[in-house]
Order: sequence, then C-alpha cells, then structure tokens
Amino acid sequence: MAPLESIDATPPFAFHAPVRVLYGAGLAGHAGAKLCEALPGARHALLVTDVGVREAGISERIEHALAASGIAAATIAIDGEPDEADVARGARLLRERPADVIVGVGGGSALDAAKAINVAAHNDGVIRAFAGFDRVPRPGLPFVSVPTTAGTGSEVGSGMVVTDADARRKYLIVDRRYWPALALLDPELTVSLPPRPTAWSGIDALAQAMGALVVNLAHPLMEPTGLGAVRLLGGNLLAVVEDGSDLDARLAMQLGSALAGFAMYNAEAGLDHAFAEVVGGAFGMPHGAAVAAFLPLTTEFTMPAAAASYGRIAREIRDDWAGLGDADACERLLGWLRDLTARLGIPSLGSFGVRAADIPDLVELTLAHFSTSISPRELRREDAAGIYERAL
Repeated sequence: MAPLESIDATPPFAFHAPVRVLYGAGLAGHAGAKLCEALPGARHALLVTDVGVREAGISERIEHALAASGIAAATIAIDGEPDEADVARGARLLRERPADVIVGVGGGSALDAAKAINVAAHNDGVIRAFAGFDRVPRPGLPFVSVPTTAGTGSEVGSGMVVTDADARRKYLIVDRRYWPALALLDPELTVSLPPRPTAWSGIDALAQAMGALVVNLAHPLMEPTGLGAVRLLGGNLLAVVEDGSDLDARLAMQLGSALAGFAMYNAEAGLDHAFAEVVGGAFGMPHGAAVAAFLPLTTEFTMPAAAASYGRIAREIRDDWAGLGDADACERLLGWLRDLTARLGIPSLGSFGVRAADIPDLVELTLAHFSTSISPRELRREDAAGIYERAL
C-alpha cells in the first residue's frame, strides 16, 4: 500500500460499497428471513435465474426459503448470457406480476439479467439507450443477489452487461441506484458448479482484482480490496477446480469474488475485459473463458507501465515471492498466469469461430471499449492486432 506520507498527494477519489453482505455456509436456507430483515414488508418477488441453476434445483430452494417467510415468487430463467430479448421478457413479466423486490439467483449472467430487467421495467425506451454510466432516468425495485458462482462480482456491483444479438455486441450499463440492497454469499451453492465454469468464473474474478489495481483509476482503497481478492483467488482457484467439494476453498473464492467486485466497480476492469467483451459479443465466447484467453497477453502488454502494481500482485499471490523486486516478481507472475490458464484448459478463440480475417473489425471495437481509455499503457491499433494474433 502507498506509504502514509504519499497519500496526501493522491488525487481525490471515491469509494462506493452500499451493499449489505451476508456471508456463510447454509445461508441460502434462510434467504427469506434475511430478505425480510433487510426489506420489511416485502411479500412478492421476481426471481431471475438461469436454466442450469433451475435444473440443478437451486432456484427452487430459494423459492421455498422465500415462501417460508411469506414471500411469493414469480420465476424467470434465462439461457446463457442475457440479451435484449431476455430483458424485455422479464420486464413484461414484472409489469404483469408486480413485485416488491427482485432476487437474482445464479452466476453473473442471471444477476446482470435481474438488474437489466429492473431497469427496463421502470424506465421508458429501449434498454440500450441507457448504456454508459449513470444514464438511467429512474430507480427500480430493491435487488437481492444470491450468487451461485465465485467470479463475476455482479453480486456486489451496480453494473450489468447486455448483448445486442442483432449487432453481436455487448454493452455495459452502470448506475449507482442499481446496487444490490443485499448480497447473500453461501459457498454451498457453488459446490455443484462443474470444473469448467468454476475455472472461468474464478479467472474472471482474478482479472477484475488485478485490473482494479493497475488501471489509471486505481487509488489507495484498491489495495485492501484488490490485493485481498488476489490473495484469496490466486491461492484457491486451482484447488477448487480440482476438488469442487472443498468448502474452505469455495468460501475463499466467494469472498474473493465479492472483494474483486467491490474493487472493479470502484476502479473498473483492465484491458482483458475490453478484448473479452468484444469477442464474447461477436462470437458467443463465454465471458470468463474469453478473459482467461487474453489475461496473460494483456498483462504482458501493460506490465512495463505498471511494474510496481504487478509486483505487489505477485507478492500477494505467493508468499515465497515476498522478497522479490518488481522486475523478478513481474516475470514470475507472468509465468504463473500462463501456467494457470494452461492447466485450466481454456479454449481457443478459434474454437468459437474467430479467424484472422476477423481481426481488423475486432480491433476497432476493442479500441472503442471504455477499458482501453484507462489502461496504464496506451493501446494502439497495431498493439491490439498483435494481441489478437497471439490469442489465435
């Protein structure tokens, strides 16, 4: 962390974390009671989940927990990452069956869908008109997040990513009035998550924490949140992929995800997210897998401009690197990331249909992404093309 004598010289910054977080194994069984404590008088909920979570019986468990506290829930399930059709369908249901609260149960896609449905149901116009930062005219209902993965940070953030299926692009909506009122973090809900989505979501969270520490918007409060997340995620990701029943590792990953989410929503994500969101929107590559494909490459690219930050990240991940200088620590970190993504079996861009001929269009979309504007090293057109070529 920055020495105390240097903090007076830090430019003004803000840190927002207006989310009540409850954390513990078995918490999901008390979801109704905890919701009533936080939101007295709530009697009707819209529960937004995804098909896999519903088929696993997890959303039904939450429905029963809500019912036990007198809260009736209408449920909608999305399939994959949310697009505008999913959002419109959910908004129609919410208008037909008014609710007091929206409950998102699932990974980042379900939680993002819940927030976007909330926006669409309470604001006129098409959802894409609100893309950007704090452009939503009216607030919506209170939102409660119940994550079933440890990865996206959406459970503690005010942002949502929606896909424009026709244009094959993703866009981000961030609005401070759409922070969750309550986040229920129960690692038991993540135990049944298969190794592949466990790996992808975990890499996404790690990238969020790292990005928040190196982007130009980073500030002193990124240190405890971002570095805390890096330590928890970096030290437990492989363990939880190799043994999904390891509840201690699941606990660490879920806490790390929440810390990474707080860091990202206060300083934004790194260059890996610019590339990943472009490829995900254009070719349907799952977000976490796309982040993993680019994270070692964008880390290598930005490292010369942020060696001190990456050195701190490396020393947090491995205790035996504690005595290394920044240059050696950066070298070890880059090797560790390459090895990690190789061991996790991250799919190639080509397996999702990306070809060399697509690179020029992808480069233009990437350069227009917000994360490129806050990169510690300027991303030029030829740099982006080179990263895509190596990723292929």
